[in-house]
Amino acid sequence: MLSLARLQQYFSSRPVEEVCPALFERPNCDVCFNVCFNPDAPRKFEILPKSPCLNPILYEDIQKAAAAGCSVCEFLATALNRISSPHKHEDKEPAKLWWDTSVHDNFRRRTWFFRATMVEFFTLPGAPRPFPTFGVGRDISGPIFTGPSQAVLNTNNPRGELPQIVNERFLHIKQMIQYCIKNHSKCNQISPSFMPTRLLNIADASKIYLQVAPAKACPYTCLSHRWANWDLTSPPVILTKGNYDSFTNHIPLESLPATFQDAIKVSMVLNFEYVWIDSLCIIQDDEDKSLEISQMGSVYSNASLTIAANNVRDNRLPFVTGRETHPSREAHRFSVSDNQGRSYEVYARGTVPHSHWWGKCHPEWLVRDTQSREERTSTLFERGWVFQERLLSPRVLNFEQSELVIECRENTACECRQTSHLEISMPFEISDCMHPKEKFIYLLDACGCDEKKFSIVWRKILFDYSQLSLTMGTDKLPAVSGIAQEIHRRCPEMKYVAGMWQHSILEDLLWHVSRELEILPGERSQWRAPTWSWASCDASVFWLHTQLEGEPYLAHYVESLRARVLEIFCQPKTSYEFGEIQQGAYIYLEAQVAPVTVLISNGKTTCTEIAGYDTDQKGFSVQVSLDRKSTGDCELKLQCLRVLTVRYDESEAKDQLLTGFIENCLLLRSVDITSQAYERVGELRFRIPIDDKRTVAIPGPVFNEASQKLRII
Repeated sequence: MLSLARLQQYFSSRPVEEVCPALFERPNCDVCFNVCFNPDAPRKFEILPKSPCLNPILYEDIQKAAAAGCSVCEFLATALNRISSPHKHEDKEPAKLWWDTSVHDNFRRRTWFFRATMVEFFTLPGAPRPFPTFGVGRDISGPIFTGPSQAVLNTNNPRGELPQIVNERFLHIKQMIQYCIKNHSKCNQISPSFMPTRLLNIADASKIYLQVAPAKACPYTCLSHRWANWDLTSPPVILTKGNYDSFTNHIPLESLPATFQDAIKVSMVLNFEYVWIDSLCIIQDDEDKSLEISQMGSVYSNASLTIAANNVRDNRLPFVTGRETHPSREAHRFSVSDNQGRSYEVYARGTVPHSHWWGKCHPEWLVRDTQSREERTSTLFERGWVFQERLLSPRVLNFEQSELVIECRENTACECRQTSHLEISMPFEISDCMHPKEKFIYLLDACGCDEKKFSIVWRKILFDYSQLSLTMGTDKLPAVSGIAQEIHRRCPEMKYVAGMWQHSILEDLLWHVSRELEILPGERSQWRAPTWSWASCDASVFWLHTQLEGEPYLAHYVESLRARVLEIFCQPKTSYEFGEIQQGAYIYLEAQVAPVTVLISNGKTTCTEIAGYDTDQKGFSVQVSLDRKSTGDCELKLQCLRVLTVRYDESEAKDQLLTGFIENCLLLRSVDITSQAYERVGELRFRIPIDDKRTVAIPGPVFNEASQKLRII
């Protein structure tokens, strides 16, 4: 047996590709618990109650066990030293390691962590495995284009030469795309007659030009990208009325931003003859733009492939030809032998982050040392317009910082390993950890023609969408219009009103602004929606009563609507009913109201009085949320409009806050006393106090018995 010190000295002086001899017997070690041999090894500790698969051990114990003769600990310590150099941290605190004993679909892969640095071990496809817990992976450290990027342009027959500049990595991705096209029925549900108004013709790399789309439908790709912040010294490359004729004649590839160039090259490699890029196919200074935006959902949902430049911050940067592999993704090769002399090739590398899976909810504590800041959060997926581009596209090829990822309506596959999302039957209320595209398609399919379910799904979609950023506030409704249009296609009886659905408008009015997420509520800028619509706020929104529906201990509750819709007036700006709307929209409600006092002091917002009752008295529980930030301390005299009462079964509710009656109300401020016109300023939720005898503990009603008619603008 080699000692740990000798192995450390060995690897510090020899190339990674050199052979590392080791005898892998089956030890009985109380440190590693034979973890490489046994997927069900006992757990030494449990540090996360909800994730018992993570088990910490001290790195120094690994070292001691290796010195005592445990060949597994010896191998692990050697690999960890090579990847993460844990000995550098001995002067701070004891280094801990965890092993992940979870099994993912059709593979098993042991992942080890040093602090937050993760290391994974794998064997190549088709190679024998030395341990049952090691799974199959792929080396993703090499380039995608192995030849010069200009090779696409330097040949008279570019398509004949293209395969020579593509390596095995890209060919593997190409095979996965072809498999999806041939075998996934959901991914091929596209209109046989739809084509975008204009497309870039890239059949000949030496002459790319803008073409009015052919009458007969043909395959095309789309580009999903982040626009650059152009300035006067570097104007954007966009289609305008002034350059339309020149674009239809010829567009030199080298004149385009680097992102566009790469998208065209990738499309050529995949044998596509047409590409759709928004800034080059939509006339940006013409009324044509509004018409084309109304077709955005159809453009992406009927594309054969959407190319997502997810690893660059704007379209001036290349996402393929300029890529560099992160150092921690380099695969280190080890050659090991068992006690019978059989040789195995094992690879180790820093664990590849999968931000495409988790999106903005990726647990950064798990990857903070493994990834650079640019890798942690997808810059493209932070954009509001990209949200529907991603969800509506049948298949998306994501160019991540570390690897390529294919996501389609039936599967998600990453380049680093042979894996896909589990295709199993799930309840309607599924986990938020499910991949966004699969979750979206599954939820829509599960709704059938149930309008109530569609409304719940819509609110969940808006919760995700409202966390994203938009350059223009007026894009709030257009940027999600394609998804609304898809829901309407599935359930034509549903009528769309200012970002909500008429059949569930009362529940939809109770949106709640979150102050805990990145996008904080701010002053409304340019008008784009009435105050009663979530689209009027530059904020992340959610629906409290919708979020509660999935909780198992709230299965026994009853909702009672307390308001009545008398009239809704909302006119779209164009014939496209899912896009921007005209100013002057209002909703006319009949409901009970009560005066409330809201105090803003030292940045805190509290409701001090409801209908003359002090909310500090025992039993009152009030949650108040204003739609906009306050610029200073003040006291607001508002009206509380009763919309929804929820009655929870006290025997089932675990939280005392949820016992009895919960009133869900709108906070309104009068803007015109004569016409009874109000604007929404927030949302109020409170529990009416109940005494020990289960009776209301206040002497009189909170709301006036007589209903009032109010117009909210």
